Amino acid sequence: LCVAGTLTDEDGMNQEASLYLLNKGDRDVVWGKLLERPAGTFQSRATHCVASETFVYALVQDDTQSQQELSQTLLRVIKLNRINGAVIFDKALAPPVADVYSASVEEGETHFSLGKKQLSVRGTYVTSADRDNPVEFTQHMDLD
Repeated sequence: LCVAGTLTDEDGMNQEASLYLLNKGDRDVVWGKLLERPAGTFQSRATHCVASETFVYALVQDDTQSQQELSQTLLRVIKLNRINGAVIFDKALAPPVADVYSASVEEGETHFSLGKKQLSVRGTYVTSADRDNPVEFTQHMDLD
């Protein structure tokens, strides 16, 4: 089982994305780790994860600033080795929009799902010019 989450400091600020892999039977922790935040971001949340026989995939949502009205939320997919949690890749996932945007992916397995050859992410984005009208998107990432 993989568990995506967020760790914060004492006052609930400065979110850092975390990921754990648990044994399915006894729920013992196989490994756990904080996922690095890219330069230029303020905080991160690991919101989804799925596991295959050999890899774990996490969706991370990064905020660029502390002020929500000025911040962008950017998406990343991180692929990790299932045995030891080593990061294999960390790739930005951008919705199909040319404008400045802020994206989000709601909870639930239908929003981050693993197929045989693709990972699918379903969410919404808003542009800086039109924050009141979210647009739905679905992105597919090849697993190779």
